[in-house]
Amino acid sequence: MREEGIYQKIENWFRNFHPFISALFLIGIIGTIINLLADHLHFRNQESTAWLVMYFYHTPPKALLLDLLIYTPIYEELKYRGAVALLSYFKPKLSFTSLLTIVTMLIPALVWGSGHSIPISEVFSAIIFSWLVFEIGGLKGLGQAIFLHFLINLAVVIGFFLRILIFRM
Repeated sequence: MREEGIYQKIENWFRNFHPFISALFLIGIIGTIINLLADHLHFRNQESTAWLVMYFYHTPPKALLLDLLIYTPIYEELKYRGAVALLSYFKPKLSFTSLLTIVTMLIPALVWGSGHSIPISEVFSAIIFSWLVFEIGGLKGLGQAIFLHFLINLAVVIGFFLRILIFRM
């Protein structure tokens, strides 16, 4: 009997959970570690960060909440993960590791990540979003990705408002 490798052990462990919980864990824990390392190593996209801070300060709170919590998750998930959702309907013939699936996940992830403050973290998150959509499949997977995107943006908005309250920036 052959012993399981580390890759199989990790994959089997994640298979014990719903894909949404696995994606939330990966983005929340590993994404945070990547963010902290990128900040420490000064890999932050300064232009994107400056634009985001200006956007937060100059947008009325209701419009900000509507944009970041409703419009952006729906728009970005349809735009960047819509093709993966379509591919998921061919799942018996296409696997997660097929070249077409990988390219369909990677190209939008690179484009999406390039517009964020810490691109490498967002490319990682985008790949996890794509995996979530493909794993669950179709519109249900896309809906789960939209909800996860909403939760992440909600955490960002709460963090920003707390920062304003604590530091009076």
